[in-house]
Amino acid sequence: TKDRTGAKYIVSNIYVKYLVSINNLDQCYDQIVQPQKRILIRKILDNTIGRFLEIKHELVNLDLSEFNYYDNILLENKLLPMDVKVIIPRYYRRERAEDFKYKRQFVEDVLKKLGYLEEEEKEPPMTETEAVRLIQIHERARQGRLRAQFMKEIRLQKDKDRAGKQKDISEFSRAAALKIQRIWRGYITRRKIRKRVVEEMLLIGMLPPSTTEVSARLRAEKVKYQRHEVQSEYQKQFEESLVREKELVKRYETGQISEKIKDEIRTWYMAFKATTGKF
Repeated sequence: TKDRTGAKYIVSNIYVKYLVSINNLDQCYDQIVQPQKRILIRKILDNTIGRFLEIKHELVNLDLSEFNYYDNILLENKLLPMDVKVIIPRYYRRERAEDFKYKRQFVEDVLKKLGYLEEEEKEPPMTETEAVRLIQIHERARQGRLRAQFMKEIRLQKDKDRAGKQKDISEFSRAAALKIQRIWRGYITRRKIRKRVVEEMLLIGMLPPSTTEVSARLRAEKVKYQRHEVQSEYQKQFEESLVREKELVKRYETGQISEKIKDEIRTWYMAFKATTGKF
């Protein structure tokens, strides 16, 4: 048991480090635009993922479970759970986007032919005036429901207060308790209504959320997608350059290479003859 625990600790530590390395390499491969560097990083990333899977199988055999817990390793390495999250490499989804699209469309076409999937009828787009009128109708209805609910709660509270007064309770403490209850219930009701109003206004977009997007984060997202476009452009230029270079080598250096090979063969024949006296 002690050996198994020690082995599990060592393998878990290696597992976490490989996982962090894979996530960092995936981010590098996703953002670097130079084709030659991306080829090298891609090879390293694929080999690292292969080794990571081997370690995962080893960890499963040690733990006898598909689910592994290594919280102590995270604490020792000062890592968060999100740092060791197993994610699908970004390049897998990006480079196979067309295949995924084709397969999805193929499955939908087959299901439609078999009658298992009904074609959705596209509704005509709503004009701006119709959208504004629809929002106004729903907003008026919402305010009406809130007002009716609020008045109902006030009426119920008044009925309770009236019933309490009719009992003619003379105890001072009982009267004080009822007054405190009445004030507290009113406060709770108003707070619930305010919360409900804010949630509904957030839902329909009439109130901005408390957390706003930082401009730096938006710029980073924009730069990330721009780099993807630059990657595609540079990769295309790189492939075209390879084809041109191969054609140039084939056109201008084929003869030189052929003559060099012939010279080497002649030199080898002559050296063999000088040594043995015959060809």
